[in-house]
Amino acid sequence: MLSDAGLSGRPKTREGRAAPGLATILLPAGFLGLLSSAGLFLLPELGLSQEAEAGILRLFAFLILLLALASLSAFLLQGRRLAAGAAAQARFAAVFDGVDRHVLLVDPQGRILEANASAKASLGQADPRGKLFWDSGLCPPEAKASFLEALEAALAGEKRPFEVGLGGAGAGPSRLSFSIVAPESLGRKPPFLVVEGGDVTELRAKEERIRALAYLDQTTGLPNRASLEEDLGLLLHRGPGQSRAVAVIDVGNLRYVNNTFGQNSGDELLRSFASRLGSSLPPGSLVARLGGGTFAAVLEEGPGCGDFVEAAESSLAALREPFSLGDQRFHVSARLGLATYPEHGSKVSELVGNAEAAMHRARGLRTDHAALFSDSMIVEIRERLVLEEALRAANFFDNVRLHFQPQYSTLERRLLGYEALIRWHDPSLGFVSPLRFIPLAEETGLIVGIGYWAIGEARRFAERLARAGRPELTVAVNVSPVQLLEASFVEKALALVDSPGLRPSSLVFEITESSLMEAFDAAVEKLTALRAAGHGVHLDDFGTGFSSLSYLRSLPLDALKLDKSFVDEIEGDLRARSIVGSMIEVAHELGLEVVAEGVEKVEQMSILRFYGCDAIQGWLLGKALPEEEALAVALADGPAEVNIS
Repeated sequence: MLSDAGLSGRPKTREGRAAPGLATILLPAGFLGLLSSAGLFLLPELGLSQEAEAGILRLFAFLILLLALASLSAFLLQGRRLAAGAAAQARFAAVFDGVDRHVLLVDPQGRILEANASAKASLGQADPRGKLFWDSGLCPPEAKASFLEALEAALAGEKRPFEVGLGGAGAGPSRLSFSIVAPESLGRKPPFLVVEGGDVTELRAKEERIRALAYLDQTTGLPNRASLEEDLGLLLHRGPGQSRAVAVIDVGNLRYVNNTFGQNSGDELLRSFASRLGSSLPPGSLVARLGGGTFAAVLEEGPGCGDFVEAAESSLAALREPFSLGDQRFHVSARLGLATYPEHGSKVSELVGNAEAAMHRARGLRTDHAALFSDSMIVEIRERLVLEEALRAANFFDNVRLHFQPQYSTLERRLLGYEALIRWHDPSLGFVSPLRFIPLAEETGLIVGIGYWAIGEARRFAERLARAGRPELTVAVNVSPVQLLEASFVEKALALVDSPGLRPSSLVFEITESSLMEAFDAAVEKLTALRAAGHGVHLDDFGTGFSSLSYLRSLPLDALKLDKSFVDEIEGDLRARSIVGSMIEVAHELGLEVVAEGVEKVEQMSILRFYGCDAIQGWLLGKALPEEEALAVALADGPAEVNIS
């Protein structure tokens, strides 16, 4: 074993000099002793007096005693030094062999000088000294170049790890990772270097499993976004002259299936959709799941955009066929956006992003046709970024106000209350429609802060109505699905509407059917808490979502609001009129009032009155008004005037 003495020779002092031996220490004392003995025989010949001879003898005796003591002390000190060196060697050997990783000492040519117990156990031999490292069994001959590169780097003061693979019998192949270090204390040309390493087979296997998880969608077994982008990048690099297309496909109704029939049914639908998507595309197409209900596909070597669009349309046609999940059949409203290479981008991020933009356009237009990316979409994206920046600006709330649209009883046209509607007039953008910024605010999560601001402003207006002598009037405020799903929504909302001089029934919360579909049970629990506190709950835009009339039995509601799309059709469409009449009848059977939105014509009001609709709101009786004008309407007496254009 290599020790503090180096590779061979006597122990050394801390300064590197050889420690004095026992003979070196005792020789001067013996020499002085001989001189002293010789002096004793010569004294009589000097003719000194007895007193002088006696003094000299005492001096000789003292010197001899002093030298003897010094020699004894030096002898004992050297013994302690030798014992300490032996103990240090023993400790070093224990540590060297006790390390559970492989540690070897090699000379600058790569020959093994020493190996610890772990390395010897791995080699299956007691003494590997004298062998070249790449012939030792810890490193295969084909890894010699890697070892020598790491060795050269270590001599230059650098650390360059390297790995080797060992073919195994029975236990299977293994991998070892090593690093080489040159001890700084031994100078620029050390007599030995330290090679340290260990088995990383299990670690590399775990990394492979993690990589598989990172690049594979666990629900469908398809590649995920990261894998798609990596593979697409390789395709573009290998064939830069070939045309390709990226399609992004969004699955409609997935949320409905998840919330109505459970997550397992939703996952089964995703797997069925993924299988059909792959079989409906041209052979060789790469299909991946980007997340949620969004998939992507890479179409290769199409001669032109027209063929890519044709392939996408063919795939959409196949996806429109119903899916069977157990005894249930589902239709999905798939939307597809397409971007081609190199026309719509030369980079992976550009192609995928532009295909997603085209898909959003298709979803916004609710078209069943494939949407091909165009430059105009870039303008829309830029406008969206500008709009988002304005939404995030610190002065956003300085530029928004609530307007209040009156709601009247259908029979008497008496004022019942208001719906609070947000209006935004930006100094740079001008008036921004809620249809533009509300969806963006929901996507970015900014709607949560905007929603709580609106609740506080609605409460303040309700307080003004109460102080003005109209405490019976209600103020309804819309709640976003994103806001409703917030864990602390009920607590925050109730804190905002709490007012000593205000009836809880004065504040009404309006939610949409899509809010319920996000998380039905959680939404019902929160709406129940709001009603328990005395507030009204209205279901807005009824009939436009995925819920059915059967859901109304379990919902904590006070009223339904018929969507404007139903009101628009009741004049000339008997079937639409019959549907509206049936909806009103069922709502009344369940003890719910019905409010019709978007009433703009006298004929519409008459039909709604005939079917027993309780309340109406719309331009016919009153548009959304600023706060002061809405307050003036509340203070006026009599039925609303009809606006006939």
